[in-house]
Amino acid sequence: MNVLGILENGLFALGQVLRFPVMALLWACVAAILVLAGGTLMEFLVRRRERHGFDIEGWLGQGALLGLDAPRRARLPKPLQRLLGEIDQGRAGNDASVAARMAPGVEATAGAKESVDEAELKSYVLQNVSEQKKSAPTETQQSPAEPGRDLRALWVGLAVLGLLAGWRWRRRPA
Repeated sequence: MNVLGILENGLFALGQVLRFPVMALLWACVAAILVLAGGTLMEFLVRRRERHGFDIEGWLGQGALLGLDAPRRARLPKPLQRLLGEIDQGRAGNDASVAARMAPGVEATAGAKESVDEAELKSYVLQNVSEQKKSAPTETQQSPAEPGRDLRALWVGLAVLGLLAGWRWRRRPA
């Protein structure tokens, strides 16, 4: 009994059995890469269209940046809308801070042991740390692309996959 012959035949049979699953897995990986690449390409095209379709100089020439009306804000690209929303939130927080500073607070009741600025600084540090802990896991970055981009990316990937399959079919050995 020759062990090497049995081992060689067994490995040959194993290679024959595993040829289809390995090739199917490789094609599945190719398809997944094409879908991901298609999605990235679609997102890039949407962002490029959004950047090139917006005239920032003309938009700034129409009036003030802060305190805009809704139609003018809607013409902004999505990243600039988010940035303007964050600026508005910061302004509202600052206005609330100034209003709290004007009201009689710690100085009036505590006998001036601690100034308003010192108390505000302490509360800001505590508030800042607690906001970071709360908001970090819940914030997700939204892409400016519309919801149907995944389906379009799938179609782009399937078209490229069909092209590769056709090329492979044409080049198959006789």
